[in-house]
Amino acid sequence: MHENPPGANRSSGSSFANPEEIEDPDISVVIPYRHYEAYDNFLDFTLHCFKDQSLPRSRFTIILTEQDIKPRAPIRVAHHVDRYVFGWSDRPFNRAWGLNMGFADNSATYYCCFDVDFVVDREFLERQLARMQKGINVLRPYRRIRNLDSDETQNVLADPSLLSTLPVSYSLHAKSVGGILIFRADFYRRLGGYVEDFEGWGYEDTLMARWVKKLGEWSEGDETVYHMWHPPSGNKKTALPNKAIFESYNDWSAEQIYARAAGASWGSTERYRVMDPGSKEEPDSSQG
Repeated sequence: MHENPPGANRSSGSSFANPEEIEDPDISVVIPYRHYEAYDNFLDFTLHCFKDQSLPRSRFTIILTEQDIKPRAPIRVAHHVDRYVFGWSDRPFNRAWGLNMGFADNSATYYCCFDVDFVVDREFLERQLARMQKGINVLRPYRRIRNLDSDETQNVLADPSLLSTLPVSYSLHAKSVGGILIFRADFYRRLGGYVEDFEGWGYEDTLMARWVKKLGEWSEGDETVYHMWHPPSGNKKTALPNKAIFESYNDWSAEQIYARAAGASWGSTERYRVMDPGSKEEPDSSQG
């Protein structure tokens, strides 16, 4: 069992672990989530996809993290995840924090960060685990992203088997460094997880990729992954402050990166309660 990162604690009464807990899984999949109508449909679909993976279920866990002023994830997800972690927040969606909260409940050797609007095939985890076991610390498993249009998205949601029939010739060479990223868990801990200063739209994954590449640990697969269509959800008003945050960390040396990890408190479900315990505002629902 891996140790929790410094500062990682659970909110009483709002998190749970499946009583049939999987001991010492090979890989954990964390899905950061905030209630948004389109993402609720995607969440059901994504959990179904992982339930149907070819990798034996005893070898991986699914962790769902939610951030809001109250839990809103459909109660039915309890039957499909191994752990659910809730963090109170009235702030814009903080993807980095959501991923770090999940790591506090990770006991696996590898840690897969997975956005709910991506689609993968049923052999996905088995292939990625085999790649990671060759000594990789960080893997972006895809080289191409196929953006589904609205009709394709609805068709795939209705019948996942249609995914294999979609043409991939229109796939774009991926400039994205987010969506799906897999870490060796002890390396994620050495990094101190994602920087949690980013809120709303963008740059948390750009900074992570920049640091990992600077440390010489970046690897890429040659797969095509699928991104489901949804109405624009990112609040681009946050892009400018997030860019400034990115630039403040961008030139850090390896020594600074590892020193931050050693002294940082990250992954705490109480992050925003401590910052603003009296706030009652409805949060921004943008997933980023």
